[in-house]
Amino acid sequence: MNNLWKLCALLLFLHCGAVQAAPGDIWTGTVCKVSDGDTLIVTKDGTRENVTIRLFGIDCPETPQPYGDAATAVATGAALFRPVRVVEKNRDRYKRTVADVLIIESDRSLQEMLISEGMAWVDPRFCKRCSVWEALQESAGEKRIGLWADPAPIAPWEWRKTRRSAR
Repeated sequence: MNNLWKLCALLLFLHCGAVQAAPGDIWTGTVCKVSDGDTLIVTKDGTRENVTIRLFGIDCPETPQPYGDAATAVATGAALFRPVRVVEKNRDRYKRTVADVLIIESDRSLQEMLISEGMAWVDPRFCKRCSVWEALQESAGEKRIGLWADPAPIAPWEWRKTRRSAR
């Protein structure tokens, strides 16, 4: 019987450990600033804490890039001053919270909106299981929406690489 208790205690410990190792917090807040197409500042509900959010799994054109200002405008129109649900994934090297962001009013992810309107790439470096988003991106490309109207759009990670090598 003593071994059975030890086994139950071990299973409980492992289960609790698995719960703690799950993806980060889920919380609500209001978007108080849109820095660019894929970066927002959200004020957490019930606090005055502002959290810088980098949208998970996508990459919008940089501001100086073609469609950079347009991506910022779409994100601003969709999210600024709106309540959102934030599902934290991790932190990036700039200490931003990487997260999925759901616009509560429309019950739609901000990432899906940006991809559907041709304002973002699904980032294959980080979004490994994003087949729904990839289908939205393919549809926007076929319809030549947003940045896909450009005959040779340059992904932001490639654009940044060329800028770094030019310095």
